[in-house]
Amino acid sequence: MQYDEDTGGLVRRVTAATLKAVSGRGDVSVSYAAGEADLRGSRVKLPSPPSRVSRADVSRLRGLADNAALTLRYHDAGLHDKLGPSAQPARAVFDAVEEVRVQAIGSRRMTGVAANLDALLEDTCRLKGFGRPEAGDQAFFTEAVSLLVRERLTGSRSPTTADVLLDRWRPVVQERCSEQLTHLGEALDDQRAFAAMVMQMMRSLGLIDDEPFSPD
Repeated sequence: MQYDEDTGGLVRRVTAATLKAVSGRGDVSVSYAAGEADLRGSRVKLPSPPSRVSRADVSRLRGLADNAALTLRYHDAGLHDKLGPSAQPARAVFDAVEEVRVQAIGSRRMTGVAANLDALLEDTCRLKGFGRPEAGDQAFFTEAVSLLVRERLTGSRSPTTADVLLDRWRPVVQERCSEQLTHLGEALDDQRAFAAMVMQMMRSLGLIDDEPFSPD
């Protein structure tokens, strides 16, 4: 289903206003351009919607906007850089799980935001092909960890389009990180404490401290 002609401008204005309100900040600027969403400091770039937008277009844009707004509100970039590892793949996991943390805070406090983020996740899992056989490869490990953490923090099941990915990695992560997964929610509102638990997870997975990670 599509909205009426030339509604893209209205969608842009409403989305920008909502993003600023959810962020709780007065210094946020929002622009639209081709390409992926991007956040740099207080400047947010979102994908430009077409003049005739579908419901799917609006849902994805709202999800991207809410993700940026929650990051601006609940994420301390300087603290994140200070507490996190520098080497890959540990850094990728650390970044992804922190994004899940701020999304979980917003989802718990704002039902509309939760719905937008759920729609964005469903779309992302489909576009990235998490249901294809190759989704079980180690290249998708970061995404698997972030989805499993999201399940624990929100109590919501991952989209069925991610079943192949999670069937491969769920037993590994749960076996090695059951204690951290159980208690992550207790540190949801404390970025420093949450980061410490995530670092423990990565030690359990062998991603840091020079212990090579082996899914077997």
